[in-house]
Amino acid sequence: MLEAEVLYLSQEDVKAANVSMSEVCDAVEAAFKDQGNGLATMPAKSRLSPDASRYYSAMPAVLPGLGIASVKWNAIFSGNPARGLPFVTGLLILNDDETGLPISVMDANWITAKRTGAASAVTARHLLAGQPERVGIYGCGVQGRTHAEALRAVFPSMRAIQAYDPSPPALASYVAEVERAQGIQVVPASTPREAISGCQLVITATPTTVRSEVLERDWLEPGQVIVSIDYDCYWTPGALGRLNAVFTDDLAQFEKSREYGGYYRHLHATPRELPKLLAGHCEGRTGPEQVIAAFNSGIAVEDAATAHLVYRAATSSGIGTRLPL
Repeated sequence: MLEAEVLYLSQEDVKAANVSMSEVCDAVEAAFKDQGNGLATMPAKSRLSPDASRYYSAMPAVLPGLGIASVKWNAIFSGNPARGLPFVTGLLILNDDETGLPISVMDANWITAKRTGAASAVTARHLLAGQPERVGIYGCGVQGRTHAEALRAVFPSMRAIQAYDPSPPALASYVAEVERAQGIQVVPASTPREAISGCQLVITATPTTVRSEVLERDWLEPGQVIVSIDYDCYWTPGALGRLNAVFTDDLAQFEKSREYGGYYRHLHATPRELPKLLAGHCEGRTGPEQVIAAFNSGIAVEDAATAHLVYRAATSSGIGTRLPL
């Protein structure tokens, strides 16, 4: 009998695999299509929440087309930044779908950061009426940065970001870093409204442990797409009522969010699923003036597809440590 082994990839190993954001966007889009066509197996993420300040989640998926399965175990702790630790940490196990054997264990922080930005960029590509030149980003943390990277990869038309964060130091750091990394203008906004005014696309990427309903109905402009990766934490009921169409990455997961988090209480429309839109099984935008929101909470097929990219790149480059089972 052959001895089984796994490839262990630390966070530095995952980064060293040098997978590009464009590759992640393509992989996430393909995974969405597989999910929409019924070619993937994925339950809604499970969530364990000992108290309001922290929770754990398990996210399994099988992608037979890639021959892999994976599960990501995440911890979301609101008190970690004060300790000098990440708000989100995670570990991912990748399995061979032919034998069921684990083939890799890897840090999931890079994967979570990149695939989330990629999913939003793919979402925007399919919901916008045209190519965006100005994008508003509310939240200047890790996700604000990876969203800027993903949107630049998908939309070469993008010329400027209007950014807002309630922390002035975080905003200043974001402006300098993103301008340098992405080569575009980043305009610091003094208010949330200023960040989204005149933008065809808006991203809200803020901590989900805080509710601050600031996004007002009359801020929304015809034709806008708003992608929220922070549930509806920053939406007023009036703004939710202004929407002409609503999408989500997974309806079962959306409904579970209503159950365990009390989210979307004022959103009465049933969202359409983005994977079904990409697979051609549901309607998308029907007019250029529609205001559309997508509430993406992140789904496991994104993790599986991105982890597969990392594993292949690491294997071909001899990155990582092989460990016996």
